[in-house]
Amino acid sequence: MQFADTSNIVIHRFGRVTDKKTVDSVITLAKAKCGMIVHTLVLNEIREYLTIQAQKSKIVNVDLIGSLITEISQFLKKSPTESPGLSKKIDSNYFKKIEATEFTVQHDDGRNVETLNKADIILVGLSRTSKTPVAIYLSHQGLKVANIPIALGIEPPEGLFHVDQRKVVALTISLDRLKRIREERVKISKLKIKKNYFSWEYMRKEKEYYEGILAINKRWLIIDVTQKSVEETANIILLRIIESGIKNNQ
Repeated sequence: MQFADTSNIVIHRFGRVTDKKTVDSVITLAKAKCGMIVHTLVLNEIREYLTIQAQKSKIVNVDLIGSLITEISQFLKKSPTESPGLSKKIDSNYFKKIEATEFTVQHDDGRNVETLNKADIILVGLSRTSKTPVAIYLSHQGLKVANIPIALGIEPPEGLFHVDQRKVVALTISLDRLKRIREERVKISKLKIKKNYFSWEYMRKEKEYYEGILAINKRWLIIDVTQKSVEETANIILLRIIESGIKNNQ
């Protein structure tokens, strides 16, 4: 590694980005996580679209291959085929991971709840409990993951209670840790968020509301992520899948 102390950095990988809809999902995720985008897109139209959208969202965008392709094209006096993935061995496992990642991005933060039944795992939790990083990590293992935010006074989607309840994983966290994470998030993102987002009283009510939901749904796996890394949390979930015999929908 060229950089020291990168243990808190999360890398999300997306393969076969060949359409604008997927680019939009990547842009949305990068913006939400205050991240940067490094890519090797070979389709000129998609590469230019990503660059424009990244600039609009003020996201750092690094194109590792675009200028190289241009220079080689000029040198050889030939146009590139613009065929992505020629250097990657294509097999069923590869496509499985790509499909899982696309599903996970499309079902991030409570989106597309009408297809929750197609998920292998459904993560629920309060805001800033590592739902998205854990979901992305699991998608790289070939699992389709949806995540549902729990917000004070807002009923979870009805479909959540009609899927195989062994697939639902509830992430919990201490209020002290949650407060620090939310305060840092607001500081880094500079988003205009209501102050009660990280106030003790508001978070206490949030947690009470959340715990009330957990008390009713006893078949959900509950994981306290206060002192756990994304990898540790994901491994507990993977073990749950093995032990419970949950069938993947791949």
